This record gives sequence, structure tokens and C-alpha cells, in this order.
Amino acid sequence: MNPIIQEIFEKRTTQSVDGKTVKVIGQISVHEGELIQKCIGEIDAEVSVEVGLAFGTSAMFICEYLKKTQDKALCY
Repeated sequence: MNPIIQEIFEKRTTQSVDGKTVKVIGQISVHEGELIQKCIGEIDAEVSVEVGLAFGTSAMFICEYLKKTQDKALCY
């Protein structure tokens, strides 16, 4: 698992742009993130658009999978 994702789940916090610690609430579970990755793999997705970001946890699971499986994956 991506170290940033792992840290968010372990500490239940993340860093804001200005470096402040922010409590993470309402993110998906690790199981749900792994399910997203499994679905991406099953349909052999090459493109993904993530909307509705709170803390970006699901987007990080998506990008992590695409980076592992796609040579030209771009994640912003």
C-alpha cells in the first residue's frame, strides 16, 4: 500500500497545504479502496476521473493501481 494512504489510515490525519495537521473523517475503508483497484483491473481501465474529493483517499487508491499497471499512467 502507498505509504501516504497507509499513514492516513494509521494516524487518521493528513497535512493541509500550509502544513497543518487535519483530522480525516468520512474516507473510504481500505477494503473499499482495494475493491476499487480490483474493479479497475477487471475492466482493464486506462482512464479514470475522480470527482467529489474530500481527502483524496479513493483517488490515491486509483492512482496507485494505475501507476502499478500502466506504463504511461498520469495522475494529478
